[in-house]
Amino acid sequence: MAHRLAGLTRRLLPNPALPEGARPQTRVRALVGIALLAQAGLSFTQQGVAVLAFALGRVVHAGPAAVGGLVSAVSVGMMVGNLAGGAVVDRAGPRPVAVAAAAGLAAVLVAFGLVVPGSYLVMAVWLVPVGLLVAPGAMAGARAVFGATAPARRGLAMSIRQTGVMVGAAAAAAWLPLMAASHGLGATFLLMAAVGLAPALILGAVIPPGRAGPREPRGGTPQLGGVLVPVAVSALLAAGQYDLITYTLVDLTRRVGMSLSMAGITLGIVQLGGIGGRLLLGWLSDRWGRPGAVALAAAWGALLFATLAILPRATPTAVRDGVMFLLGWCAVGWNGVCLTWVGEAGGGGGTGFKLGLGASAVFFGATLFPPLFGLVVSATGDWAWGWLMLAGQFLAAGALAVSARRPRARRRAREA
Repeated sequence: MAHRLAGLTRRLLPNPALPEGARPQTRVRALVGIALLAQAGLSFTQQGVAVLAFALGRVVHAGPAAVGGLVSAVSVGMMVGNLAGGAVVDRAGPRPVAVAAAAGLAAVLVAFGLVVPGSYLVMAVWLVPVGLLVAPGAMAGARAVFGATAPARRGLAMSIRQTGVMVGAAAAAAWLPLMAASHGLGATFLLMAAVGLAPALILGAVIPPGRAGPREPRGGTPQLGGVLVPVAVSALLAAGQYDLITYTLVDLTRRVGMSLSMAGITLGIVQLGGIGGRLLLGWLSDRWGRPGAVALAAAWGALLFATLAILPRATPTAVRDGVMFLLGWCAVGWNGVCLTWVGEAGGGGGTGFKLGLGASAVFFGATLFPPLFGLVVSATGDWAWGWLMLAGQFLAAGALAVSARRPRARRRAREA
């Protein structure tokens, strides 16, 4: 099946769109930029379901808990799709997977937009393939960038691509509610199909044919034991990213007494810090190594979550926003570096599968930890304990990253 998919793509897109005479560095930069746009389009679709969740819930008369189930349906699809998509990318190569996943996703969204199911069960089941198809497209883009960039520049390149997640999420939050209110859910899902499809097709056109990139390790079976540490770190750090996004508005409006509009600005500041953090940590990881950059983010994240727990309610807004900006740098900025670390860990081939495993770990943490945070706050009646729990999780992630860094340092000392 994978060989047929690759052959069909070669017939549809016979040659990469970038001219063969272009300088290699120019081709890589163009690939990274287009991969960023493709990731933004996929995130626009995935995050769009979350943004439209309550509008979808009104169609099927669902309460708040059931609305969360619609969002979880996409997340379940993402967890499965990341692993399966990574394995398919290893067999067929990123180019055909990017095209096939985008086409399949567009078909699912167009069909949803034309019908808009009136049954909760049908709607939830219909949304699972959204995650199943977004994930392989994302894995294809990640594998293409990973294989095209030299290890000395890979951390920054992967982190640049990962900023597309926040670009797509921000665009979905800004446009889709207005689109749904003015033109209805059907037209909104048709827009999501177009936005998800167009940049992914362009990405498929510029990815060179082949199963592995020129800079990618080839051959051999990866040692999955070496992948476990970065996978565990990814799951732990996902708690900070998703808890911060999920609960910041509630904390600031209920406990601190901010208006909803001011709290929304603060959440936007978190995302800005996340974009800056991804770029800076990616650059640092190319100089210090992936575990070193992740350990730095985890240590600062633990300190800042503890600071957030003890900030008085009367703290000036400017000071609080400064803390939140730095928290975004730590709690959101680690993602691209961890994904690169997972892809490089364990040696051998299987890069797509390893990247899929790392991405699935993030969604596992995103599914598990936000409810746990809510349980801690409900049980203690104090938001501070929730933020302190996150500080402890970031300390644990940092300790794991440091433990992975020490063997690397010892190997370098022996080689010297």
